[in-house]
Amino acid sequence: MKGAPASLLEVGKPIGNFVGWKTNGWFLTDAEAAAAPDQTPADQNPRQLGGNIRFVDLNEDGVVDDDDRTTIGNALPDWTGGFSSTFSYKGFQLSTTWTFSVGNDIMNFNNIENHFGIGRYNASKNFANRWSYLNSEAENRKATAPTVLDI
Repeated sequence: MKGAPASLLEVGKPIGNFVGWKTNGWFLTDAEAAAAPDQTPADQNPRQLGGNIRFVDLNEDGVVDDDDRTTIGNALPDWTGGFSSTFSYKGFQLSTTWTFSVGNDIMNFNNIENHFGIGRYNASKNFANRWSYLNSEAENRKATAPTVLDI
């Protein structure tokens, strides 16, 4: 929901969890979207149409809202590491540092801009085979104005 935090501290749960709505693909037709639970609180769009993301109504109350948000990842890595090196020769010095992490999830904010053909950015390859009324079996959902849901 707009303004809802992406991460929560909850008793008994790990630090670093981020929360959101579980998805199950997208609606293939307008009729399928109209028959689904109300998603307006989650996607802020009162018109459910083919190509829209299909959110899961986890508590089965007929509305996809904040009560349906669940843990969708954890930003903390299982382990981290790194190394550095310095090379010097006749007054010339080159230093490098490498760090890495393994086992963490990433909340990819680049998806907000890259998947929709916005004029000032290159579109990702996923933009090519996107849902449309003529291509309802596409591999990727329809191109719409980006929102926080596209993370």
